[in-house]
Amino acid sequence: MRRRTTWKPFRKSLLAHCPTAQIIYDKFHVIRHLLEAVNEVRKQESKKPGDRMKGLLGGKKFVLLSRRSNLKREGRKALEELLLVSPCLLKAHFLKETFGHLWEYQSRTWAMKFFRKWVNSLKWSRMEPLKRFAAMVEEHLDGILSSCEKKVPLGYVESPNQKAKKVIRRAYAYRDETFKKRKIIQACTPWMNDFEPWRHDP
Repeated sequence: MRRRTTWKPFRKSLLAHCPTAQIIYDKFHVIRHLLEAVNEVRKQESKKPGDRMKGLLGGKKFVLLSRRSNLKREGRKALEELLLVSPCLLKAHFLKETFGHLWEYQSRTWAMKFFRKWVNSLKWSRMEPLKRFAAMVEEHLDGILSSCEKKVPLGYVESPNQKAKKVIRRAYAYRDETFKKRKIIQACTPWMNDFEPWRHDP
């Protein structure tokens, strides 16, 4: 979920020009917002009084935000010590680890039930950053649930974006908007890169 796609004018413009288009928010960009929220919870916990808490939270950002399965032995040990001291971080970490299951559902109905249950876990907590994240997901839930019906690989989306950026950067600027669009289409179409009408082979 890129900030640009969550911008309401962008979505309105897209649907106005492409009324049949279906907006799909990929897992990577949604989880990025979730990690930012968990990190805000970590910062809030670090401000609480107590030397023990400050000592454990210092330099533990990577350990807390990483998936537990990706941590090595020392990292898991540091994470366990951190979660034992702070029940708030324990719950935030649990919510972070389980939220990714949303993309494993193939049914929008069951995915919706999972999300409602996940949100209910925040009901009596004071983790405002995670509540704001849940509200943001709620606003864009239709685009997230669309991934249940159409599994679009992240590389399929990112590749044209990167090529478009390179085309624009290579020219520094295009005065003609139509010409810029044609150059982007050419860069994203494999066979057009080999098309050289000015070249005459003997």
